[in-house]
Amino acid sequence: MDIIRLRTMTLKSSFTGGLWEGVSIRILIGRGQRFYCVFCYYKYSTITYTDDVLELLGITKEIQIPKPGADISMLKKWKKVNSLDKMSDDERIKFMSHINSNYHRKAKGKLRAMKHSKSVLAARNMKKY
Repeated sequence: MDIIRLRTMTLKSSFTGGLWEGVSIRILIGRGQRFYCVFCYYKYSTITYTDDVLELLGITKEIQIPKPGADISMLKKWKKVNSLDKMSDDERIKFMSHINSNYHRKAKGKLRAMKHSKSVLAARNMKKY
């Protein structure tokens, strides 16, 4: 009998690998990276979220999948349910203004800087890279 460990992630939990390694769910949602969190939910069989995180990500009871399990085809249904066309005007304005804010650009730049080694950053400052 195989034992499967589910990783239930909260807003404070951070990813341990992949593109956003070491970044918490709250920061990803704030930066407009909801799609990456949803993608991980549907692709990886061991990752699940608490109910409050599922609500923030827009994953309703109808489009949830039983865990452990993965079903990448449900991602298309999530896209249909959470498209910008179905949002009200106020929700759309809030969503789009947050994505384009200066805070988002600055935070993304800081994250890029953290991903590089000291030597690469030194070369960039000297315009050699």
